[in-house]
Amino acid sequence: MTSKKIRLDKYYTSEEIAEHCFKKTLKIIGEENITEFIESSAGNGVFLDMMEKYTPNISYKAYDIEPDDDRIIQQDYLELDMEYKEGRVCGFNFPFGNRNVLLWKFYRKSITHSEYIVSILPISQFNNDQQLYEFDLIYSEDLGKQLYSGKLIHCSFNIYKKPINGINIKKNNYKLKDVTIKENRQARNQYIPSTYKYDIGICVWGDVGKELEYERQYNQEAYIKINNEDIKEECITLIRNANWREIYPMSTSPTLKQWQIYKYLKEQIPQLE
Repeated sequence: MTSKKIRLDKYYTSEEIAEHCFKKTLKIIGEENITEFIESSAGNGVFLDMMEKYTPNISYKAYDIEPDDDRIIQQDYLELDMEYKEGRVCGFNFPFGNRNVLLWKFYRKSITHSEYIVSILPISQFNNDQQLYEFDLIYSEDLGKQLYSGKLIHCSFNIYKKPINGINIKKNNYKLKDVTIKENRQARNQYIPSTYKYDIGICVWGDVGKELEYERQYNQEAYIKINNEDIKEECITLIRNANWREIYPMSTSPTLKQWQIYKYLKEQIPQLE
């Protein structure tokens, strides 16, 4: 693998991971619901091998700006003109790019013409419906750290489906009236009001989940107030004991988002409003 290909964001998937993800795609979506496959960044064709092996009767098209397989059309996928087709499955190996910019572009291109989006993604997208929110997230799996072109990367595998009523316009809102969260962000000179009375404070960047011993102990902190006295102690105990990096697998620069705190609390204490 040349350094040029790595610079082009070609982190090739192993045959083992490709087979696992392809089989999972068939299980979750159902082979009978698939009319066509589109691979948007096909690289060396490892997912095409899976299509030919497991679904020889389903047609596919594969594109790459610098293909390494004769089955792949040399084409900038982002400039491709394609009409929507029901049952079409697109993706498999979206490039990430710097700060995931390419990932967003490939995803948003794909939702214009396909009913399903499947792809290996950065671990930050595991169970994350706040960034790629236009389609419904119907499956998310932590793949762990795997070798891609010799580089160890922690990834997830996500499957999205077009909503019945079209495109989701807004992200899911996980905020709760029983819980208030305010943040200190020292790099932005953003601090909680002096009048804000909180019940527990935790670090949300770096040493995520670490309970504060004093204010402004860390660069980024969440100060959490429980507004429901009946379940206040239960919420505080849950926050204090949560292993956030296990609940939400994170990258090498771990960050805990407010929506993740709200979502976890609601899942564990359904009576929260």
